Amino acid sequence: MADLKVFTDGHEPKTICYLIRKNKSGQNEILLAKHRKQGKRNGVGGKVGDKEAWKDETIEEGAIREVREELGVEVKDMVERGIVNFIFEMNGKLEKVCGHIFFITKWEGEPQGIEVDDPQWFSIDSIPWEELWENDKEWLQPLLDNEFGFLEAEYDFGRTSDEKVAAVNYFKWRV
Repeated sequence: MADLKVFTDGHEPKTICYLIRKNKSGQNEILLAKHRKQGKRNGVGGKVGDKEAWKDETIEEGAIREVREELGVEVKDMVERGIVNFIFEMNGKLEKVCGHIFFITKWEGEPQGIEVDDPQWFSIDSIPWEELWENDKEWLQPLLDNEFGFLEAEYDFGRTSDEKVAAVNYFKWRV
């Protein structure tokens, strides 16, 4: 396995968490919410250790806290499924983000939009990809299909404002 420390050095850690459940028909569903800043659907999550009170939190603790803040539920079971690095320009500055991808299958409480809007359940087979970031389908769909045990990828958006991306690194390990 690759040295993940080398892969993530210099990147700001963030979490992207997806609640997954079985519906009454036994099909898997994923919870996607609209984010207020970007207006795109995604999982929930955010920065890790970005405030004094959380300066020593682990990636996992940050994920649990973000889910609680954004959806009002308490995580009971989650697994990290991948790391996706994103490189992009924002406000004239090159940003490097390391997104830790978590799947959450057990929680307490009913998800509600606290810091996000319009959380909705979607069948894994009918995700509204046009409402998500363009590259999400490339890495999220294989994880949902259980194609990879753990995903490690990097997308460099460069210094443009469009969403055309080039995969810089793309490693996968089969289950």
